[in-house]
Amino acid sequence: MVLRFILAATFFCPLVGIIMVEQGAFSGSTWTSGYANGAAPAFACFGALAFLAAFLLARFTPLGRLGQQSFFNMPPDTRQVGRRVLVLLVPMTLFALFVMGGIHTIAGSVGSGEFRISMGGLGPVGYLVIKYYAPGLMAYLIAVRHAAGQRLWSVDVLVVAVCVALIALSFGYKAGIVIAFLPVVIIFFWSARWLTLVPVVVGGAALIAIGYLQFGWQRGNLVEAMVNRLFVLQGDIAWSLWGQYRLGVDFPPYVDTLLTIPGDRFFTMVTGISRAQPLEWVQAHFSLLATHLAGFPAEEIIRQGHNGSAHVFSEGLLAGGIVGLGMFAVLCGAVMVAIHAFLDNKIGARNYVMATTAAAYAIVGVMAWIIGGGLAELLHISAITGLITLWLMLIWVSGEWIIFGALANRRFPYRREVG
Repeated sequence: MVLRFILAATFFCPLVGIIMVEQGAFSGSTWTSGYANGAAPAFACFGALAFLAAFLLARFTPLGRLGQQSFFNMPPDTRQVGRRVLVLLVPMTLFALFVMGGIHTIAGSVGSGEFRISMGGLGPVGYLVIKYYAPGLMAYLIAVRHAAGQRLWSVDVLVVAVCVALIALSFGYKAGIVIAFLPVVIIFFWSARWLTLVPVVVGGAALIAIGYLQFGWQRGNLVEAMVNRLFVLQGDIAWSLWGQYRLGVDFPPYVDTLLTIPGDRFFTMVTGISRAQPLEWVQAHFSLLATHLAGFPAEEIIRQGHNGSAHVFSEGLLAGGIVGLGMFAVLCGAVMVAIHAFLDNKIGARNYVMATTAAAYAIVGVMAWIIGGGLAELLHISAITGLITLWLMLIWVSGEWIIFGALANRRFPYRREVG
């Protein structure tokens, strides 16, 4: 249920934002006041088609049964899990705070944007920590403790939660703590009713408000700033690009954005294009390209590390106009069905190694792709690396790395009965 709520929000929030812009709200991504251009009904149709495709694919294709068979599914020793999670997570926290310099971001002596630009060669490792490792390790520990009927607020769980919060704060993201805790929320509240999620949403909003007070809000109405970020800035790039499409503006080739899926270093090695060529670099990265088309100069995007939330709607539009929107709506429906079915089956089988890995990907892969667009969010080499290495970490944490146990489980797989 909670994942459905999150996926619905990735369409609902931008739609509300587009409606607000069409009613005259100021668009922070384009630095213009909004006006009606027909983007709201186009976006609504796109979302309706995506969820219709999801419904049909879940009912009539094998996607709805994805992940039914579980291997590596030994019940873990929860005390050992806690110790091993701390063995991995404490060094990661020290790395984020003192090696990468996140302590200065938390203290306010270094801006969050400046910190993320200055990470250099440490950046790929740092992003793996904040996106996959820290949230995944915490989610697995809480999942197995909850499944075993043990109390959650033990010392090791508290230390783990503090470590994850410090890592998230190190990067200066206003919603960093909320995003880092979402894999826990997905697994822990998987079967919860809608009303149960109300205090979770309120708590998340409070944490985001704290993030604003810490990193980005200096004057004005805090609630207004949060509403603007949650709605308007989620939809104004899609609003702008739809308006340009209706006017017949020629967009750069979408296919160029697929060249970065193997990674930026590989892309530079093959094409010779680097950050020293701002326009060419921006045109090869979808989120940067969409931000540029909305009005940001390529040089400023490179200098500030800024990219807006374009939504997969914009990706479909740039990929092929109306036909592209239809194709990406169906693709979006297929991805949503696949990740939901996989998580449902793995959680039902209590295979929390695979469930936790999938929950992390649901947030930093699927949700990020829907909100921001760019197939690289789903298929980028860093995403594949994060999934594989997190899975290996959880195999070790759970004790399933023991070769004989692994072979036994592979020989006698657990199949969850569905229906």
